[in-house]
Amino acid sequence: MNKKKIVIDARPLQHSPHRGLGRYTSNLLDNLLTLGQNNDFQLYFDPNFSIDPQFKRFTEAPHTFGVKQPFFMKNDSILYYRYWLKKQFSKLNYDLIHFTAQIHLPPTLPKNSIITVHDLINFALKNMFYKINFAYQADVKYTRNMLNGAQKIIAISENTKKDIINILGIDEQKIKVIHQGIEEHFSNEYSKEETAAVLNKYKIKQDYLLYYGGCESRKNVSRLIEVFSQLAKEFIHLKLVIITNLNDPPTHKIQEEVKELAIENKVSIIGQVYDKVLKILLKNAKLFIMPSLYEGFGLPPLEANACGTPVISSNASSLPEVLGDAALFFDPLDKKQMYDQIKLGLTNDHLRRELITRGIKNAQRFSWKKCAEKTVALYENCYNI
Repeated sequence: MNKKKIVIDARPLQHSPHRGLGRYTSNLLDNLLTLGQNNDFQLYFDPNFSIDPQFKRFTEAPHTFGVKQPFFMKNDSILYYRYWLKKQFSKLNYDLIHFTAQIHLPPTLPKNSIITVHDLINFALKNMFYKINFAYQADVKYTRNMLNGAQKIIAISENTKKDIINILGIDEQKIKVIHQGIEEHFSNEYSKEETAAVLNKYKIKQDYLLYYGGCESRKNVSRLIEVFSQLAKEFIHLKLVIITNLNDPPTHKIQEEVKELAIENKVSIIGQVYDKVLKILLKNAKLFIMPSLYEGFGLPPLEANACGTPVISSNASSLPEVLGDAALFFDPLDKKQMYDQIKLGLTNDHLRRELITRGIKNAQRFSWKKCAEKTVALYENCYNI
C-alpha cells in the first residue's frame, strides 16, 4: 500500500505555543506521528518566526519544511501574505493538507484540504469584536467562502459545529466533531519537595483559587477579579493565582484593576509556565475557576478535572458539553452567581469530594490518542471520496 503524503500546517506552534491552538497542534502531531504508519506526514512551519524550545522535536525532524517569504513581504499586509501562501501550497505535491487552525489562511483553500475550526468567537461575540456591521459581514463572507472550499471541517466541539452551521450556513455533512484530548501525565503525582519548590517560588503559602489562560475581554477575568475582591473580605486567607502571558496588553489591564481594588497582596499574576509547574499549581489549588464568556472547547478546566481539582465554571458555549456533571456552573454575566458557586465550592467539603470524583471520571472521556485516531480515520475517508 502506497503511503499517502499529508501536509500538516504546524504554524500554530509558532503563533500560539502556550494557548489552545498550539497545544492542540502539538498533541495531535505527537499522536499522528505515532499512529500514522500508512501516511507520510510533512510539517509546514513559517521560517520567519521562531519556535518555542519545547517544540524543537518537530522542527528537527526530516519531515519538516518551510517556505521563506520574500524580504519585501515581511512588513506587508496579512491579505497579501494569505494569497502568497496559497500560491506556495499550490506548488506542493500532496494527497491531503490539514490546516490545524484558522491562522492567516488563504481566501480559498488548496485542493484536498481539511481545516480544524476551534471556534467562531469573533462572530459569536460580534459586538465585542466589531464596531461596524460591514466589517462583520465581510469577515463572515470571507470565512464562509474559505470553509466551503475545504473537503472536510473538523469542529472541536458540538458547540463549534453548531456555530459553523448557524452563523456561516455550512453544510452539516461537511463537518466532523472530534474532541480535543488531555495529556495522561496530568494525573501524575509529585513529591512534597517538588511541590514545595514550586509553591515557594511563587510565594504561595495559603489556600488559593487558580485561573490560567488569556486575559482578553471574552475570558471575563475582570468579573472574576471583582468577585474575588468580595470573597477576599470573607475568606481573608484566600489568594487568587492567575497564570497568563505577562506581555499581553489585556494582562496589563487586569493588573491595573487589581491595583484599583487594592488587592495586590491577594492576587498573584504569573507568567506562562511549563507543564510540570502548571500541574503542581493545578493539583494544589483549592478550586479552578473558568469565568469565560465563550470557549471553543475548554482544555484548562478539563485538565483541572484530571488533576483532581474541583472546577467552578461558566455555563457558556462548549463548557457544559466538555465538563458534564464535573463542575459547578454559573452565568458568566452574573457576579452574584459566580460568588455563590465559588463560596459553595470552598465551604461544602462533601460537594468538593463529589466534584473531584466526577472530574477524574470525566477527564477519562478524552484522550489525544482518540483524537488522533479519529483524525486519521477522517483522512482515510477523504482519500475514498
